[in-house]
Amino acid sequence: MGEPTFAPRALHYLESFCKLKDDLPEMMTFCSNDGGLLHEMEQFLRTLGRQLKRDFALHDWQHDSKSDEEEGWVRLRLFPANWRLSGVGEVSLALGWYNPFTSHRADRYLYVELRAPRSWRHRDKLKKLVAAQLIGDGFTDQYDADDVDPDSVLWRYVPFDRFVSPSGLDVAAYVQAIVESFHALLQVRPVIDEFLRTRGEGDHKPQETRDLQVVAFLDTETTGTEPSAELVELAIVDAACDPITGEILGILDQYVGQREPSKGKSLDENRVRELLTRADRIVAHNADFDKRVLMRVYPWAEKLDWKCSLNGIKWETEVGTSERNLQSLLAKYGIKAEPAHRALPDALGLLQLMSRRHAGKTLLAHLLGW
Repeated sequence: MGEPTFAPRALHYLESFCKLKDDLPEMMTFCSNDGGLLHEMEQFLRTLGRQLKRDFALHDWQHDSKSDEEEGWVRLRLFPANWRLSGVGEVSLALGWYNPFTSHRADRYLYVELRAPRSWRHRDKLKKLVAAQLIGDGFTDQYDADDVDPDSVLWRYVPFDRFVSPSGLDVAAYVQAIVESFHALLQVRPVIDEFLRTRGEGDHKPQETRDLQVVAFLDTETTGTEPSAELVELAIVDAACDPITGEILGILDQYVGQREPSKGKSLDENRVRELLTRADRIVAHNADFDKRVLMRVYPWAEKLDWKCSLNGIKWETEVGTSERNLQSLLAKYGIKAEPAHRALPDALGLLQLMSRRHAGKTLLAHLLGW
């Protein structure tokens, strides 16, 4: 007869109980649907929503949050005013999260999704239009449980347990994964905008044509400021822009690369050419310098349409500031570009700066004469 023992599963739970027995009652209360965890999850999404609006220059977007204690979920929706649909609601980009302690296994994820009202007559047409791009980018319409939310069009799961290790939850890495998923979803914004306009939906101003333009925000880091300085880092951020309103609608694509021939580091010319030739205009802060530096590597860059935000805006007489240095302007407008003097943060900071308004127009509109 063997020694008295327990099955592995029983041992696992008994050992867990011994570790948690003092905290277990409080943990069960806190993690229930009407406990403090759901409130913390909602606050997390609200703060994340503010970061997304800041990072992707969605300053004019509206947002709302909602929670359901009975079912144990929280949701944050973001949308521009022209995505409002008469009588049925809004098309929106959303973040949703079910309480992992009480939810169905299929719902133990945070998800980033495109939403559209189930009663909207063009919903299926919009889904078909964006499905190919989004499904190829990791989004889905497949759900493992019985009933899918009928307002959900396509979504991507971001399971938090992938970011849990013995040392704890890596919140920064989790946030970055959510931001990347939102960025992937945001790239269909111009498609949605045009779809709504052509069908007379949303709050679009009537006009014969509404051709969006692509503006590339570019920054270089070099070995110095002298004429012979060498390019060591390049960042390009392509954004869709509305030449009617001057609004920056969202980021389409971005690239950052380092160039150190002595260490075998080189830029991806195909990606650089793809982003720059796709753009109608190239905006850089001190464009003459950036253009000259880039032309040493890629002579074809001379033929691009360059615009200089340093000298192309009359900062003192038109905007009312003596500041012209990029870092000083970013600080003045409360825009974080960290670490400073790195190509990608500076390019993204320049995009945010150009989205700010003065005298009823964005600074980009002032620069480009829109």
